[in-house]
Amino acid sequence: MISPPLTRSIRRNGLKSLADQAYKTLEEKFVMLELIPGGNYTETDLSDMVGLGRTPVRDAILRLEYDQLLTVIPRQGITIIPLDFERDLLALDVRAVVEKMIYERATHLATDIERKRLHRMADEMENASSSKDVLAFTRLDILFHDFVADCAKQPFATKILEPLHSLSRRAGTILLKNHFDRQIEEAPRTHYVLMRAIADGDIKKVTIAFEELIERARRVTKELAEEMNF
Repeated sequence: MISPPLTRSIRRNGLKSLADQAYKTLEEKFVMLELIPGGNYTETDLSDMVGLGRTPVRDAILRLEYDQLLTVIPRQGITIIPLDFERDLLALDVRAVVEKMIYERATHLATDIERKRLHRMADEMENASSSKDVLAFTRLDILFHDFVADCAKQPFATKILEPLHSLSRRAGTILLKNHFDRQIEEAPRTHYVLMRAIADGDIKKVTIAFEELIERARRVTKELAEEMNF
């Protein structure tokens, strides 16, 4: 029996929603090092991790493979990409160009409602720093980058930046483990200063804040490479 078009549409949307949920959960586990760099997994392992069926998890795996965050070897399994700080620095070069455009557009184009939300987001980021809540910081970071792309009316940029942010966040998680007190203060600060500058529509402050964020990211990535003898 052929499903009515509306039923098929609802079913597709439901599967897409589950696949998005699986992707976000696995991406977070990648960032938080719960998926071990260089580690090998099966599809069943990842399905058990996210608590979802194999179809949405398989879709999420394909997306993560497209993002170059893992590799799938037929009949052998799934390998999480190992640490490679030279690659992370190359990712920062791309971020420096694309994100600058996004932040400038968001500064000019954000609505009053979006600016108010950015101010609230900045307050939450500052609170995450004060309470030393790493998971809250990571989730707010993801939310901010998705939201500011919406403010910039530039949906294509999100697709470009998603995997690059994942690489940077994973390196950031290692830094937080190694230098917690310093990093839980510095990393959120560069973000909430930028958020407030965008919300205020101050392009000069946005430029300064973004340059500080990127230069700090480059510096700490190089420091981490030296610490870990890469």
